[in-house]
Amino acid sequence: MGDLRQVFRRELAASEYTVIGESVLQRLLRSGWDLLTQLFRWAFPGGVETGPAPWVSWVLVALGAFALVLVIRAARAPRRADTGALPMPGLTGGPSGSRDWEAWADARAAEGAYREAATGYYQAALKHLDEEGALRFGEWKTPGDYLEELDAGHDRREAFVAFVSDFVSTTFGTGGSGAESVERLARRLKSLGRGS
Repeated sequence: MGDLRQVFRRELAASEYTVIGESVLQRLLRSGWDLLTQLFRWAFPGGVETGPAPWVSWVLVALGAFALVLVIRAARAPRRADTGALPMPGLTGGPSGSRDWEAWADARAAEGAYREAATGYYQAALKHLDEEGALRFGEWKTPGDYLEELDAGHDRREAFVAFVSDFVSTTFGTGGSGAESVERLARRLKSLGRGS
């Protein structure tokens, strides 16, 4: 069997079997250059002659490159949030403290907007623990970040773990009906020493 492999290796190493391939980047750059060349030939079928205004062709190329950059930036720009987005903490008219978030969540729950209510109760819990000094609120933090940050010896750590668990199951739709899940979150908020 080893002899057969040696024969195949020797035969396939011959120059007629050697494949010189381009990398993906090389093919992409070559295709881009070919496209630019074709566009230039289309824009200037007779070529560019040194005449009274040879700079015109370069101005057109620069404008085309600028337009391409604008299109790419527009395509990569983040989408604006829709008008139904949650209010941001601290903004005018939006909740900022734990009591504000709780009132906002109560109003959403009364409207039947259970997912928004769950988020409001979660924000109220975080703001309350931040106001107590048990953790530091940060808009970029995940529920797991807050669980890691809350001291293991904190007297309401178990209540917070249960609250976060219920929040996650409510938010992702595995915690039962919306009304029951949100009521459970409101009770859990009270167990954290917060709530009306």
